[in-house]
Amino acid sequence: MRKRIISIFIILVCFGTYALAKERDTINIKKYNLLLLSTGYSNQIIKDEAISPFIYKGQAMPVELCYNSIGIKNIHTLSIQFGKITLKSKIPDYANYKLVHYVNSTTVDFKYSFKRKLHGLSIFNTDFFMGGEFNSFFNYRDHFFTEMNNEFMFDFFNSLSFDAYLKKKFRSENNILSVSINLPLISYVLMRQTYNAVVSDNYEGIDLNKNLAAQIFKKGDFVSISKLFSITAGLTYTGNLGNHFGYQFKYNLHYYKFTQYDNLFYSRNLYTQILGGIFIKF
Repeated sequence: MRKRIISIFIILVCFGTYALAKERDTINIKKYNLLLLSTGYSNQIIKDEAISPFIYKGQAMPVELCYNSIGIKNIHTLSIQFGKITLKSKIPDYANYKLVHYVNSTTVDFKYSFKRKLHGLSIFNTDFFMGGEFNSFFNYRDHFFTEMNNEFMFDFFNSLSFDAYLKKKFRSENNILSVSINLPLISYVLMRQTYNAVVSDNYEGIDLNKNLAAQIFKKGDFVSISKLFSITAGLTYTGNLGNHFGYQFKYNLHYYKFTQYDNLFYSRNLYTQILGGIFIKF
């Protein structure tokens, strides 16, 4: 498995280096950069079976910062998104008895991707790109059962993904409609073989006098789609306001199913987002 990971990583790095070199050799005034700041509405649905059998739902306003380098043949994207949300199940709270039932969820999502143009349909003014992505995804969940009783759980994935992108330019070429699909192939994950909040293979051999985060990180596993199935799809509309400014509206859907304990417990998460933002073009 480790040899396969190294081979895939080398292929992606070589492909990215080749794409950058080709773009440097291509002198074209249509190459440009975008710096985008977005926020909006996010709906999250989770089922964290290692902690609770219930489904939790909630809404929040995530913030995303994104940089794009866009050329004729290549697109490079670097982004980070942060969101914090309180999720509730259908179980009512009994505040008078200090009985509560909710989850505080915090998500940080970092991505770098490169995509290269494979084919263009000039009659439709449409281009198809394909490439790869490195994604580091962290979701921390604090489950509260009473005001003084809570347990934490988290999902932490570092993935190499397949990335497909379709871009449609309108006649003015100032407005663009795009569709993207992302599918992780290989991931380095934490908290595998976790039975509940206090029973996990990750906790065996832990020295409380040393750095806990570093020790847990070293206990991660490489997994494929069979243990972590994740898919992200996006629909984006981009418009320009003059030569140096513009706006963007985006709909994102992200679903993943992570095997916490083989054939028994899973972490299932569904994110849907509607984001709007403004960008600087240079």
